Amino acid sequence: GLPNGDVKLKIYDIDKEQIVSKHLGTNPAIEDRIVSNNKNISSYESAISLYTSSTDTIYQIKKNTLIAKYVLDFKNKPRPRGFLETLPLMPRGYQVLLESGYPSSPLSWEENTESIYFRFARNNKFYYNIHDKKTLSSIMCTSNISDNFFMGIDIEPVGNLKNQFILSIDPGNIAMIRNHYKNNNQSDKIKYPSKFKDLLESVEADQNALLAIVTIKN
Repeated sequence: GLPNGDVKLKIYDIDKEQIVSKHLGTNPAIEDRIVSNNKNISSYESAISLYTSSTDTIYQIKKNTLIAKYVLDFKNKPRPRGFLETLPLMPRGYQVLLESGYPSSPLSWEENTESIYFRFARNNKFYYNIHDKKTLSSIMCTSNISDNFFMGIDIEPVGNLKNQFILSIDPGNIAMIRNHYKNNNQSDKIKYPSKFKDLLESVEADQNALLAIVTIKN
């Protein structure tokens, strides 16, 4: 299973009630030195993508097999082969990687029919990337998506629908910002988009996450 065990991925057949294949053996020389991703799997159409903290390869799972689909090429400063094995053990290892100037492996990955979104770290900064699959052009920045509809909260794609991305907004953050202004008699500083005003004024911290479906435009 992920991230522990002898392999990174085990495919379980529900009908057969058994593990039908295993993929990507773990390497203790690396796994003990860097932090594993909280999320390692994303879905796109009929395929499931797998990304890990120890490789720059994005894999796809199809029909109980694993294939290498993409490889991230950091041409300006690629990570030397074998570099991860030289890091100190966790938790110091990941910090040394961030300070080294070399890029981390992908920390998030979402794909739709038109674009790929992914995030990586370097020099103690996160880099957010949108790659256009048709033009092969990319947009990269070091600031997360700060939306103009949900009170400027940083958000990140968590899923996809055809040519769109799904964003998850924590209602607790909305309620915290809203109540902060209200408690300091600064409600006039809250700028609500008219179409979401009722929602943003009523949402509470203990409610389910809000989902926004967005289209990336050039």
